[in-house]
Amino acid sequence: MPRPAPQLLIASRCAQTMLSQRRALAHAAMRQGFKVVAVGEDTDNGCSARKLEREGIAFHAIPVRQGSLNPIALALLILQFIKVFRKIKPDIFHAFTVKPVIAGMIAAKICGIDVRVATIPGLGHGFLSKSKIISRTIVLLYKVSLSVCDHIFFYNRHDWIVFSELNIVNTKKTSIVNGSGVNTEYFKSSKIIKNTEIFKFLFIGRLIKEKGINDLIQAAAIIRNNNRLISIDIVGEIDKNNPSTLTEKEIFLAKSMNIVHFKGQTDDVRPFIEAANAIVLPSYREGIPLVLLEGAAMGRPLVATNVPGCSDVVRPGETGYLVPAGDPEALAAAMMQMAENPSLARSMGDAARQDAIARFSDEAVSSVVLERYSELLARHSAFDA
Repeated sequence: MPRPAPQLLIASRCAQTMLSQRRALAHAAMRQGFKVVAVGEDTDNGCSARKLEREGIAFHAIPVRQGSLNPIALALLILQFIKVFRKIKPDIFHAFTVKPVIAGMIAAKICGIDVRVATIPGLGHGFLSKSKIISRTIVLLYKVSLSVCDHIFFYNRHDWIVFSELNIVNTKKTSIVNGSGVNTEYFKSSKIIKNTEIFKFLFIGRLIKEKGINDLIQAAAIIRNNNRLISIDIVGEIDKNNPSTLTEKEIFLAKSMNIVHFKGQTDDVRPFIEAANAIVLPSYREGIPLVLLEGAAMGRPLVATNVPGCSDVVRPGETGYLVPAGDPEALAAAMMQMAENPSLARSMGDAARQDAIARFSDEAVSSVVLERYSELLARHSAFDA
């Protein structure tokens, strides 16, 4: 009698992030014989969930993003995970981001899931909070949940060092991968449109302070005052669950400058990247920012902040520019410098494409993770024997 296919349950923030950031891993696992199930919040009325189902990835919706990590909210989320585990009975549980890791790992331990893996894509809003109570609570919860993990992946060395120095993880159970990777065939190199005198930058991301959106708007004002032929397209959503989200008033004021254009949310960023000359991301901290990988894969130069995650992607002077975080003047200067040198920008874009292929392809990243799965399953089987 043939052995049943091993089951992999992936927990992410929501179905949309599962599609955009975990899909490559899911499909790579399916090619190796895994049955893949996804868990997260349904934030778009089942649209993303249905897409996952069509691709053979079962999706179970639970309220990951709602509420906070207070004891009651945490207990309710743990119970939600327990219900899923008892129904699915996965061989491997792999959680991404704060709440799935904290609540999911505790539930997985309670349910006796064989292999438990966590990925820390970035430190997150709460971890970096100015409130000592919030940050210390999250550190404590991470210590508890990650202590029951078989392995923990980090997207950059900076975050690994932070967790190591705070004794949150056993470093023998950790490793670093180059983000979630990028499909360099799906995000193909695209020629920059040359029939315009305006140099167009593109920002993609949640409209929150931590992504540097306020700094970008201030930089836009500086650029306008210098009468430069630059425009800035912004693709992303207002994150109503985040206290630092951009307000409607701030959006209105940004629009009034006539160089900032809000494009809303999209399921396909490729047309926006294709229409842009360069990507800009003035974030305060990242894991490995997917937008930079997607832009680089399509041959676009990058302007980003010299912070963990962004500095792991951008090669200063080769694939783009790095500027200090929280410095709109430096950001504006870098954007104007790139716009004034379109031929250099194109050569940086070509170099970015090659770098994306060499270091950040989703196939390379997925193979590292799948190899770890195999090792952990084999170790568990040997232990049971």
